[in-house]
Amino acid sequence: MSPAENTLALDAIGRVPLPGDNAAIAIRDIEAGTRFRYEGREHRLPHTILEGHRFAVAPIKAGEYLKPATLPLACPKTPASVGPVFFSPAVVP
Repeated sequence: MSPAENTLALDAIGRVPLPGDNAAIAIRDIEAGTRFRYEGREHRLPHTILEGHRFAVAPIKAGEYLKPATLPLACPKTPASVGPVFFSPAVVP
């Protein structure tokens, strides 16, 4: 089976709350290496993402906010590609 045949639609693994958001919310646990298609492009998740966590669905520049539901949630210090999961320092030591 080719990688394209194993590619999931984003809706199978997560939800982008509002148009213009650059982050999705995982609707289930997602294994590292999962491939998904969003806005006509294929992506591969580099990390396991737990249900309820947010992950980038668009590149995010350093200093740009992660925006699920168009609300600023986090601001990475370095650029982030599609796929990274974001943790709150209060939650992850």
